[in-house]
Formats: sequence, structure tokens, C-alpha cells
Amino acid sequence: MNLSPRRTLTLALVGLGSLLIYTGALLQFPLLDIYTIPLQNLDRLTGSAPLVGVGLLCAVLLLFGGYALGALVLSGRGQLPLAARLLLLGVPLVACALLLWVYPTTSLDVYDYLFRGRMAVRYGANNFLQVPADFQNDPLIAAQPFRFVPWHRAVTAYGPLWEGLSAGTAWLAGERPGAAPRTVDPSLRSLMLGYKELGALGFLVCGGAIWLALRRTAPEQRWLGLYLWLWNPLALWESVAAAHNDAWMMAAIVLAVGAGAGRGDGGARAA
Repeated sequence: MNLSPRRTLTLALVGLGSLLIYTGALLQFPLLDIYTIPLQNLDRLTGSAPLVGVGLLCAVLLLFGGYALGALVLSGRGQLPLAARLLLLGVPLVACALLLWVYPTTSLDVYDYLFRGRMAVRYGANNFLQVPADFQNDPLIAAQPFRFVPWHRAVTAYGPLWEGLSAGTAWLAGERPGAAPRTVDPSLRSLMLGYKELGALGFLVCGGAIWLALRRTAPEQRWLGLYLWLWNPLALWESVAAAHNDAWMMAAIVLAVGAGAGRGDGGARAA
């Protein structure tokens, strides 16, 4: 059964409401106004103001309420009209574009990622053996003790695939072997945007992995499955706003599960 115009309109209204909330986050926490201030988080930025807390709670409830409504609209529908498909894909792309410019208020891990990428490219460091504290003359570390890097005395917590992605991102952001730059900006700005773009790319790659896996294992549910990932407020925030690397790991898991399920089905049919 195709999605009715009324249900398509409902999906559009959910998408519009979500984008308005993400726009509010951008206006409240603009990346370019905050990222050069060391070790900022939600508590420091809002001063733990009760009214701000209530506003954030309402925004989260509205986001997830709309997300649940959209899932109900799409549940049990194998085919979607073109307008609904454009909405399903277009809304998260716009959300990504907005969240790229939102400061990661809930986590400072992106500063850790970008400094380790800088270590690998600029200093030729081995992130499995060396720590950020070994490079105290770098402007991202100097002036105040470890002012931008929260995990300054720990080696990387990730494996070589992530470290390779990280080094490549640092290189694309302008890092080159040699002495440290004398100023924090624009080096920090380029790195910050590069790693947030890497998070957004991981989010989209994971969506593609979900589509491919469902196309093999449950094709009638592929649009719903794609929606559940691409419109998920938590996945969007953690991947794009906070620039966490979890989506890259999720994509590998989804592809492995999809490939394994496909082989299992083939074996069952052969039997």
C-alpha cells in the first residue's frame, strides 16, 4: 500500500519540526563562537539555568515524539511515493548540514580525535605508544595545561582502521609534517570541521549499510529501517553534532550482519 497524501504531509511536518529544533540548537550553541574556548560543555555554557534545562528537555521530548510518529506513519509500508522518499532522505541531509555548525556540548571527544590525528600527521607520532602530553609545545596543549585535549595522558582507545581515517582527515584538514603552527586558529577550525564532516560521513555510510543489509534480508522493511537510522535524533546528534566515531563502527557491524544473514538464507534455500 502506498503512503497516502495525509501521511506524507504528517511526515513532512515531523521533519520540519525536527529541523526547527536543530536550528534552535545552532542558534543557542554556534560552533564558530565557542570552539576556541577550552573545555566547554553544556553545564558551563548554560550555567545550569533551570529554564534552559526545561527547554532542552522539551526539545528532546518533541524530537523523539516526532520520530516515533514518523515511524508509525511508515510502519508496514513496502513502497513509498517519490515525495515521501525525498522527504525521508532530504530531512536528515539538511539536519546534518545544520548540526555540522553546532558546538558538541555533550562531549569533548572530538578534540581528542583531532589532536591525535594532528600527532600522527604533523609529528609522525605513534598513537598506540605516545600521548598528547608528549607534545606540550603545541598551541592546542600549551598556554594552559592540556587546554583542549581531555584525554591527554592516555594512548588511543581505538584500532588502526580508525587511526588511519583520523590521520587522513587531519591531512585533508591541512595538517602537514613539520613544526607546530604558532596560533590555535585557523588550524583548530579546519580540524574541527574536518572531524565533524567525518562524523557526518560515517552517519551516512551507516545509513547506506543499513539499506544494503535490509535489501538482502528484509526488502519490504528497507524504507522503515533507513528512516529509523537517518531520523534518529540520538544518532544524528552523536554522529554529527558531537562528531563521535561510533557510526563508523556501526556501519561495519551492519555490513557484517547483512552479509552473514545473506549467506545463511542462501544456504537454507540450497538445502
